[in-house]
Amino acid sequence: MQAIKAFPLDAGLLRDFGVLLMQARRPADALEQFGKIPAQHPAYPLSLVPRALCERETGRTENAFASAQEAIVSTPLDPVGWLLHGSLLVRRGGLEEADRSLRRCLQLAPGFGEAHHFLGECLQRQGRYREAIEHYQKALVQRPQEALNIAQCAELMGSMTTARQYYEKAVSVLPRHVDAHARLLHLLASLCDFPARESVKATIDALLSTPLQPGDVPEPFLLCYQNLSASAYRKVLENYAAQFPAPAAPIHSNDSPRRDGRMHIGYLSADFDNHAISHLVCDLFAAHDRQHFKVSGFSLRPSTAAPVSPADKGFDGFFDLHHLADAEAAALIAREQIDVLIDLGGYTLGARPSILALRPARIQLGWLGFISPHQASWMDGLILDTVVQPPDTDWPFSDRVIHMQSPLLPGVAAPAATGLTRADFGLPADGPLLISLNSTYKLSAGLISAWAAILSACPSANLAVYAPAHAREGISAHWLRSGGDPKRLLFVDKLDHAMHLARMQCCDLMLDAFDYSAGATAMDAVAAGLPNLCLVGDTPAARMSASINHHLGLDRLMATSIPDYIDKAIGIITQPGALLAMRAMLASSGKRLELLNPRRAASEIEAICRDLLQPEVLDDKS
Repeated sequence: MQAIKAFPLDAGLLRDFGVLLMQARRPADALEQFGKIPAQHPAYPLSLVPRALCERETGRTENAFASAQEAIVSTPLDPVGWLLHGSLLVRRGGLEEADRSLRRCLQLAPGFGEAHHFLGECLQRQGRYREAIEHYQKALVQRPQEALNIAQCAELMGSMTTARQYYEKAVSVLPRHVDAHARLLHLLASLCDFPARESVKATIDALLSTPLQPGDVPEPFLLCYQNLSASAYRKVLENYAAQFPAPAAPIHSNDSPRRDGRMHIGYLSADFDNHAISHLVCDLFAAHDRQHFKVSGFSLRPSTAAPVSPADKGFDGFFDLHHLADAEAAALIAREQIDVLIDLGGYTLGARPSILALRPARIQLGWLGFISPHQASWMDGLILDTVVQPPDTDWPFSDRVIHMQSPLLPGVAAPAATGLTRADFGLPADGPLLISLNSTYKLSAGLISAWAAILSACPSANLAVYAPAHAREGISAHWLRSGGDPKRLLFVDKLDHAMHLARMQCCDLMLDAFDYSAGATAMDAVAAGLPNLCLVGDTPAARMSASINHHLGLDRLMATSIPDYIDKAIGIITQPGALLAMRAMLASSGKRLELLNPRRAASEIEAICRDLLQPEVLDDKS
């Protein structure tokens, strides 16, 4: 006769008591009770879901995931187990498996609002915005805060009217939620609705003077150009970085000897496809010294263009990480024994700081994609240059700044002459032609007022401004308020990169933005031989064009104030032959050729890597 196992008589009561403690918001005490239940007891499977909930609540996400995995096997008809499993996979970046688990949850419980939310989040992270909205809408009845997620998806789809409607609904539901206000603020900036933008900015300033609410994690990129105080912006950065806790030990394996004696540089990005960053770096990777360096690329987003081989990208190896969970992606990077991993995304769309937080490389640096401090413990440095962040100025952030001596932006190939004229782009043939090609969120009321003042003093000039349809009403309204002539403000559309450069070649002077200057567009202007007037701002993002002009010796194009910007523009435009002379000087400048040479930036990156890989530097990091 088989012996009957003896269990503690109170094992079932332990489970019930743990649930009561969980409901009383005492998850740590509940876990203590769940931990006393033997794995063989019938109460154990029933404790897995509440155990996983408590582990998630107390930040023990790996334990929560293990419990959720066990729960969907032990109690497969419990929808909450599938919800936990799927939601944790979303957080880990395992989106395909998360999708399956969350859909199984909804098969068992079709009206489960939280499952609709996480499935919406899963779809949103895959770029499937329309499907995501459908699930967020189903969750909206139970969760009014879903308005924020619907707005984000609508904005990413280009449905700006819908996005604004739902952002405004979100801030009414979440009046103290900084992220909701920040997203509305960024949308208003893109729409160039300057009065509404100022009102929301004032609200954010007030909210950031008090502690952030739990779960409120505003994205730093949305606020990096909003002229926040250093202390307020540092709070935003620290709050954002805190959601990616570092593991007890890094997973990199760089301590073993290099197999071929070369240093191995890795580039991590979601923007290797058709993006401003990809145009900047397209010739950089092939320009590295292959005798001493191996170069790999790690892509966070699937290509939407025709497949491009690693050789065409200039990499020795190219790895698609978009389908991998964070731990799997980090493990793959670690197996490649990357000496220095350079993150090209920072806190921008598609970036995954959660991978970097796992420490897949011994040295990890930020460059290009996010011209801002990070306040992240897993980053070992931020590559800027001595104009973008002068070494002798205050830097109230924890990031170590590593300076390039030349401009931080890599060079792009100069376009060949196309023979195209202004008429081919629908632009006036006569008179000085000024142009602005920045994204509209970079524009400001003060900038447009300055443009109106410049054209008022230069009656033969016209101004062409890139603006999608949704921003044109706001720009036109402020232009008229500033006394601008509506006939001399010309809106232009986005073009493919080759035609974009050809249009630049037809113009006389680019007028840069104030708070967030041109980056890739400024390098395009150099490539096209187009002078770019800039204002030297106070933050790294507001000094990129200044760095370029300083390197080229074009101090005449670097204004120190808005009145100086207006005066410099008028002086250049109205001075006979000044524009032609400046363009001729730019075209023949040896500094321009040096700036555009991709080997320039590649060699500076290599020098930084050599310095950081010195034994004493590595010992400090061990």
